[in-house]
Amino acid sequence: MLNRYILRNTIIVSSSNVDRTSKIPEDLGELLSQNIVVSATAKYQYTKFADIKPEMIAEATQNARKSADQFAKDSSSKVGVIKSANQGVFTITIKNFSKDENDYHESKSIKKKIRVVSTITFSLKNA
Repeated sequence: MLNRYILRNTIIVSSSNVDRTSKIPEDLGELLSQNIVVSATAKYQYTKFADIKPEMIAEATQNARKSADQFAKDSSSKVGVIKSANQGVFTITIKNFSKDENDYHESKSIKKKIRVVSTITFSLKNA
């Protein structure tokens, strides 16, 4: 009779080398060839958010200004000062997300889409 053993353990690998860590499940094939079954679940977390946040806010502000300029042009007005600004909410989702996907949790995808929605109110002046 063949003895079977079940070992359960959790191994966490933290690395900034996403390309290498994403290949770990492929490397487990070697264990499978030795009749060792391993279950692997990968989670990918974006850790450089603080580095991109200022640039994203600046871009959102520039986009808001472009929209305000268009409103002003369409109404024969000029854009004045910012009356109020709200940084808004940052969201991290799967890049190219489809609502047809059953499991859309962003940690399961290497590719992310980070979005900020800001609300900026400008005053408009008569031209």
